[in-house]
Formats: sequence, structure tokens, C-alpha cells
Amino acid sequence: MNRTITKITKSAIIAILMMFAGFETMSAQLTYTVQVPAGTNEVYMVGGVIGGWDRFIKMNQVDETTFSITINNPGTDDPSYEYCAGPSWNYENCDENGKVYGTPGWSPLDVVPGFVDYFDPTAWNALTYTVQVPSETDVVYWEYDAGDGWMNYIEMQRVDANTFSAMVPATADMSYSYCAGTSEDYIEIDQNFQSVTHSQWSDMDTAFGFMSYDVKLSATGIVNPTLEKTDLVGYSENNVIKVTGTFNEVSIYNVTGQKIQSGKVTNYFESKPVSAGIYLVKTDRQAIKVVVR
Repeated sequence: MNRTITKITKSAIIAILMMFAGFETMSAQLTYTVQVPAGTNEVYMVGGVIGGWDRFIKMNQVDETTFSITINNPGTDDPSYEYCAGPSWNYENCDENGKVYGTPGWSPLDVVPGFVDYFDPTAWNALTYTVQVPSETDVVYWEYDAGDGWMNYIEMQRVDANTFSAMVPATADMSYSYCAGTSEDYIEIDQNFQSVTHSQWSDMDTAFGFMSYDVKLSATGIVNPTLEKTDLVGYSENNVIKVTGTFNEVSIYNVTGQKIQSGKVTNYFESKPVSAGIYLVKTDRQAIKVVVR
């Protein structure tokens, strides 16, 4: 199938002019706009500018050949990036000769001549993964092994307060995990606080919780790669669970997943006396395991 670059449409020009109008007053915020071949279904951004080369962030479609995304506090140590026509390295941008390349830094409009391949979300080899998560979960990533290890993440889209979804290419190895951040520190855990790996597709997965929770401090459609992280400390004393850190709400669960206590408090929490056992302490920021002896 031949793919050609069409002229920049009126809506794309307006979007670019609006970006320039606010650039001086939004120095900590940049809008990345890319023009791609007609027929490109989706475009993802990956690179140091969004916090790492293991994250695929879906861009917003402006018109048939233009995609855009606004990034808060773009990475300065590594401002380079690439565009992909799908949520994996199989869809990297390439030049007219088919050679993949990276973009060293921001420009008002990037033009991509083509991609190695084009992801078709309607094809038979695309699957939609949906997961229900705890209400305090702010961001969810679908983690998979691309042959170079498990540290590959596709950001899922929020469906409602407790549900996230992502359409991704089917692979021979269907093993995957959910994470509430882009590292193993945020991996999904079960009721026994063990990490969870899913071996086959399901139309609906349910995550009991995550080892910890990252926070996406942004409005819809705006990515902030410098995600706020907090240190949470929990311990027991005389059968009382004590929690310190930066938070506004605390919930305590037993090993069966039952919520036994909760409170809207700030920075410090003491539970009522509890029996000996293992408990999961969740705040609006993170989750930790506490053992009461």
C-alpha cells in the first residue's frame, strides 16, 4: 500500500499557531506535533523527553495526517524521541530509504516520511486488554517482554474511575503484567502480596493492588514524565499499624482483600488494634506491606 504525505490541513496550522502563541508563557510545557503518511491509524511517542525509552505514549489525532501531544516538564537530560505507528518498536519511524532514526529535540512540526510497519487496531492480531484496578490508581501500564526483557510499557487509557484499557498487537508470547508505573516497583500484586504475571488474554482482568502507585499529575491529554513519588513508611507497634508519609487517605486490607479500616488523614495514621498477620496499607499515593507479629 502506497502512503504519501498530504498537505498540512487548516486545523493542523491552527494548532501550531496556538502552540506558538502560548510558548513563552508555558516554558515548562511543550506541544509536539507530527505529520505522518495518510492512513496511519495511531501514533505513539517514545524517548527521553517523556521520561524513558520504555514508555509508549499515545498521541492525540488532530486530523487525518496530524497527531499532537502536550508534555509538561519535558526531559532535559535526554530531549530526544521517536514516533511509532503502533505501541511497540515494530512500528518505528523511518526515512524514505527505510532507515529508522531518532529526533534530537523539539521542533514546531515534525514530518515523518514513513514507518517500518503500521499498526492496524482492527486487524485480527490486535487484542484489547482491560483491567479493573483500585480506585486510587492514577495510571496503568501494560508490561510485556519484547525479547529484551520485561521492561517495556504501553500506557493504558482510562475508561472510568476503576477501569483502564489498551489495544495492543498480539504476540506469540502472551504473558503480560500490569503496573501502576514504569518499573518493577509498581508491579501488580495479589492478596498475598506476590507479583502477578498473566499467562493468557482475558476480556477483563482484575488487579487486587500494586506494589506502589505512581501519580500522573496532569490533565487529560497532557503527559508529565516527572511523576510525583512519595516515600511511605509503615510499621506495627503493640498490634497497631502506624503509617507516615505524604498522603491524604489511608486504607488497610487483610490477606483476603477485605478493607478493615480506612481514614481521611494527612501524613500520619494509626489503626485500631489488629490481629497478627500481613496487611496491605494503601494511600492515595502508594501501597506497602506491613507485618503485625
